[in-house]
Amino acid sequence: MSSVPLLRARNVSKSFSRVKVLNSIPFEIDRGEVRALVGENGAGKSTLVKIIAGVLRADEGQIEIDGKPVHFTSPREALDGGVSVIYQELDLIANLDGLSNIFLGFEKFRGIRGILDRKAMLRTARETLERLGVDIDLRVPVNRLPVAEQQILAICKSLVHETRILLMDEPSASLSGNELEHLYRLILALKQQGITIVYISHRLEEIFQIADSVTVLRDGNHIVTSPLSALTKRDLVELMIGKKLEENRINTRDGGSLGAPILALRGISFGQRLKDVSFEVRRGEIFGVLGLVGSGRNELARILYGMIQPDAGEIRVNGVPASFANPLQAIRSNMSYLPEDRKAHGIIPNLSVEMNVVFSILFRLVNALMMIRRKALSRQFTSFREKLNIRMQRAGQIIVELSGGNQQKCVLSRCLARANDVIILNEPTRGIDVGAKYEIYQKLLEIAHEGKTLVVFSSEVPELTNLCDRVAIIKKGRVSSIHQGAELEQAKVLSELLV
Repeated sequence: MSSVPLLRARNVSKSFSRVKVLNSIPFEIDRGEVRALVGENGAGKSTLVKIIAGVLRADEGQIEIDGKPVHFTSPREALDGGVSVIYQELDLIANLDGLSNIFLGFEKFRGIRGILDRKAMLRTARETLERLGVDIDLRVPVNRLPVAEQQILAICKSLVHETRILLMDEPSASLSGNELEHLYRLILALKQQGITIVYISHRLEEIFQIADSVTVLRDGNHIVTSPLSALTKRDLVELMIGKKLEENRINTRDGGSLGAPILALRGISFGQRLKDVSFEVRRGEIFGVLGLVGSGRNELARILYGMIQPDAGEIRVNGVPASFANPLQAIRSNMSYLPEDRKAHGIIPNLSVEMNVVFSILFRLVNALMMIRRKALSRQFTSFREKLNIRMQRAGQIIVELSGGNQQKCVLSRCLARANDVIILNEPTRGIDVGAKYEIYQKLLEIAHEGKTLVVFSSEVPELTNLCDRVAIIKKGRVSSIHQGAELEQAKVLSELLV
């Protein structure tokens, strides 16, 4: 190995909306090395990869390749510099064939008239596929290819542009079985050809199978970089979760005060995403559903609120079969929903804080002439503002001017305003700082103590093990286990999740 690392990040920092997501990160990797980049959700892994790939600009710090500073301002510049990224959601155009996708934006032409030289492109693409030891029909539209072959095309696209550094952000999340094994073989082939790989994954098993070394990030900080041969899986879990996860649970209930089952799922299936999912949720319970990206967790949340319909199975509310063809039917069954993407589906960005909070019950706050009763509206808003400690300058302030945590409190207030019995929360603290998270956890506990039932969908182990009475782990579309009480130890749950 050269004394100068192929890729080096010096003290890279990045903040979003005053929240520091990377704090003076050092990162070095040599030629032909496979480096696992691990950490819990929100640790800063994807942000670091996006900075290296030119998608984001660092606030502070420097990226170097072969010891020379680089300043990529776009993914195209990074690609020209030998750096490319393969995301979990592949950036391929579905209705174009494989060859067109590989050379999109980098087409080869012949003659002075600039005629597309498909023969030359086909020759180069086939040579690249041969390097990988695979054969794909490049004339077939991408949307007709299996996911594993689409991923091969994405890798091929990188290699035809002479990539030296390949950044892979959870490439295995949507793969299973033979597809995973094929991905591992491809990574080994790339390594043998001298390609450097930075590999983000939550799966400890595959990390120990394919990586040479590991860098652990936690809460935007660099924790350690080590050869994997020096660590056990337990060591790695402990480095990822940190000492703070040894603290006592926020939820100290023993479960004895919970009521009868209020929500039951029986044999819920949805395509390849969900397979025979069954569990019961009791009145007044905080029930967690824990799963990584691609596990089926998000689809299950959407099924519960009628946004998509299952292929098979039954949902019962208070022992009565319920079929939710749309969210309105779920609302009529006394259910509320806090969406995963606050900006896209939660807040109403052009409205005030006040209107965002009371919007779901606005019909109750008008008179016979359909005029808003201002005093009634103000009373409702003040009640929720005080209950959830929403910090703002004034009620008429536009909601996008608030911090992420206060925006989330407004969305949660809107869920509570209907006084529904069951509240579904999909990633309730995504994108907000630690202080705001703790506040929201306390409010959710208060709501549960008042008799509301909370079903919390999350990919964050500390969130669910600290907050919930019980936690169901969903993996590859199935419930693998349900933990409660003393079993809700974070290291134990995380270890099971990542196997």
